[in-house]
Amino acid sequence: MRAKTIVAFLAAIACAALLLSPGAASASNGPASRQIRPTIDQGLALRGTNGFQIEVTVKNRRRLTLAAQRSHNMIEGASYTLRIHPRRGSDDIVADLGKLGRIDVRFVPRKVKESKPPHDCRGGKFVTEEGHFVGLIVFRGERGYTRVRAHRAFGAISRTPALTCRNTAAKSRKHARHEREVLEHTAEKMENEEEEGVQADGLTAIARGHHVALVASRVSTPEKKGKKLSLANVVVVGSRRRGRIEERSEVLDLLDVGSIFRVRDRRLPTEEAVLAPPAPFSGSATFRRHPAKPPSWSGDLKVDLPGLGPVRLAGHGVRASKCEGFSCLLRGGAGQSLLRRLAN
Repeated sequence: MRAKTIVAFLAAIACAALLLSPGAASASNGPASRQIRPTIDQGLALRGTNGFQIEVTVKNRRRLTLAAQRSHNMIEGASYTLRIHPRRGSDDIVADLGKLGRIDVRFVPRKVKESKPPHDCRGGKFVTEEGHFVGLIVFRGERGYTRVRAHRAFGAISRTPALTCRNTAAKSRKHARHEREVLEHTAEKMENEEEEGVQADGLTAIARGHHVALVASRVSTPEKKGKKLSLANVVVVGSRRRGRIEERSEVLDLLDVGSIFRVRDRRLPTEEAVLAPPAPFSGSATFRRHPAKPPSWSGDLKVDLPGLGPVRLAGHGVRASKCEGFSCLLRGGAGQSLLRRLAN
């Protein structure tokens, strides 16, 4: 089996973890056309400390999301969503973030672009204004993971008119089914080539008290001519409410060396797997499947989630499950279900 096939399959699993939602495949049947209401999308971007990029978006002047993210050896980020009360007829953005900061800016346009609606829609033109938001933007990430204070930020406002569009739900479902079938076919092909010694493993863990879920996957090939391919994904997502604010935090270690997720000899009656990702993770955790009693998940594995701080991912109060084979990576499990709930 070529190495790029394994890389592509594991990358697809990583993308599935990022999407975290059923998507168009679950869309319901509808009429031949559908009405789309007019919308206003506002957004601004600026740099925070410690390498984080800060983005603020507002949907229809009422739902604001501030997201902070950085990508180095892995992806780390946090987002904060809340409802705001707009100034009538104004494009100002005013939001009280409590201890996290405050946003109070007005928009100064510099350039206006117009574009026609998509070919399958009828309606007015899309209008995008580019310029700057000026005023005050203050954000202080919990535990000092990032912060920003600015009086000016590049931004834009996009205005979408009312549209009448052909219903594409069926096409979206067909596309989603096709992607799923391709992944399942690839998994079946890989499992039929077990004589090559290719292995796939999945692991999920849920920290009940913290609303945090971990999903890990691993694919490895046997050593040939002194070379061995072993890659792993580790995704952790956590959420909590801060009064009016919905907070979500995540760390994604994608396509890392497989040694961070090690599986012992499968021929032994007691199966054992060890997970030990790099910083911002610390420690390690061991999964053991016993012949006559429930499996165990022990160790000192933790992750430092932006905003949430250190969260324990093993030991008392954390339950885990493990599966083997490429198909199990597609099935997901309790961890994937929790990830979806945390994403909504």
